[in-house]
Amino acid sequence: YTTLFRSVVVDPLYYAAAIAAHLASLPWAAVSNSLNPVIPPSLDSALLRTVRRLSPRRAELFRDYGLECAFSGPDVLSPFLTVAFATEALVGPPPDGVALVGPSFPLNDRGDEVAAHPLPTDRPVIYASFGSQIYFWPGIFEKILAAGRALNAHLVFSLGDLADLPRWSAPIEHCDVYHYAPQLEVLRGASVFITHGGANSVMEGIAAGVPMLISPMCNDQFHQAHFIARVGIGCVENLIDAPVEFLVERFRFLLTDGAERSSMQAVSSTYQVDGARRAAQLIINRSEEHTSELQSP
Repeated sequence: YTTLFRSVVVDPLYYAAAIAAHLASLPWAAVSNSLNPVIPPSLDSALLRTVRRLSPRRAELFRDYGLECAFSGPDVLSPFLTVAFATEALVGPPPDGVALVGPSFPLNDRGDEVAAHPLPTDRPVIYASFGSQIYFWPGIFEKILAAGRALNAHLVFSLGDLADLPRWSAPIEHCDVYHYAPQLEVLRGASVFITHGGANSVMEGIAAGVPMLISPMCNDQFHQAHFIARVGIGCVENLIDAPVEFLVERFRFLLTDGAERSSMQAVSSTYQVDGARRAAQLIINRSEEHTSELQSP
């Protein structure tokens, strides 16, 4: 392998790849699909508590292969280069060795999107999506619908298989229902984005400049929520327990031209870059520097 490659790029959750690169004497770059590399040590979540309990065994695993590494939450950090798709406007100055490159977006559609329905311009648009894995929250969508109607808003829901149920498959006034919404296009016309806080959804919401209401459910969603609340570009709520009357007030708050909207505009302005291209160029540059260092007398 060492004759074929100058460096290896790994997912920092895939420990085997980092270990294999080390055993092959190849420098490896860690490219994270979350904000794990930049979370503060004081942050707490169920995921981080689990990781902390397992961290002695993890450290032992790496030592067995002669590899001493630093970690941030579940992510292994590379001494060569670690990349996070964010900017300082959201997460602050990164730890040493972590490069912030801005957002990364897919080159093409996923494939099962449909054409976006035209959005009204005479009323606010509230878009709600809980991703493609934990979307099954019929009670939450009912509450969002009721709260949106109280504000004379137009609702857009990405429902997954929920969209096949009779409740959602029949036409609903001022409400567009998708199995899988063309999210980037919908966000361009949205006034508020309700999300579980997945890394991609948060990144896309910020790039579109849409204030967010985040209801994290599991894993690193709580980490994204931490940064959203810290910089004031949205609010974090438990939509499972929140009553409709409370949601009406939260939506009304996010729809005003207040601090959240102006803060979002400031952060969003830093997200108008091609983070994937920046990451690729950083990896190439670092790999060439490493090769030059090895060839120097």
